[in-house]
Amino acid sequence: MRGTSESQLTPREREVLDFIRLFFQAHGFPPTVRQIAEGLGLSSTASAHYYLKRLEYKGVIQRLPKRSRSLKLRDPNPDGSANPLHTVGMVEEVREVPLLGYTPAGNPREALEVPEGSMYAPAPFAAQETQDNPLFYLRVRGDSMVGAGIFDGDYVLIRRQDAADEGDIVLALTSDGEATIKRLRFHGRQAVLVAENPEYPPLTDLEFRILGKVVGIFRVLS
Repeated sequence: MRGTSESQLTPREREVLDFIRLFFQAHGFPPTVRQIAEGLGLSSTASAHYYLKRLEYKGVIQRLPKRSRSLKLRDPNPDGSANPLHTVGMVEEVREVPLLGYTPAGNPREALEVPEGSMYAPAPFAAQETQDNPLFYLRVRGDSMVGAGIFDGDYVLIRRQDAADEGDIVLALTSDGEATIKRLRFHGRQAVLVAENPEYPPLTDLEFRILGKVVGIFRVLS
């Protein structure tokens, strides 16, 4: 393997490298060889393997042995020279789960049943799914949970369940039809939904039911 400036890559090699970077930014892990082939309209996975070998030979990526979806790549400097290799993903298995939407003007229950697309869940999270407790993603709106590291625009992975423990972050449906993500607290025998932002008061004296528990947070970096 030799170090090569990205300015010396062929147009097709650069296209493959850019696809890997963009896929990682969108999903949080590298694409499979098949996804590279399909995403770039290559004739076969053999063609994708060929370009990956070329990129590895030129030193802009390094595939890690015995690890599926694992590789290292370089971030280019403005002049086209390469920085040291860094790992962009080490996910051995993923599962596709639905991305559900929520519209305040509609029926929340119905909105949460209609997939708007899908995203991938890494194996440690996917292993938490059962037939009775399926996983789904929701996109966060608002800043009431920033203290828990959940920001506007993040994707939260939720396991559908109707009960949770003290301190769990849950998706709850209130009696006035609002779906919200909050931390579950108990004041005596009363369940309370608490924000992780001092600008938002606890939701007390409010009836709600739990729709699921947040088990993961994913963020797309721009």
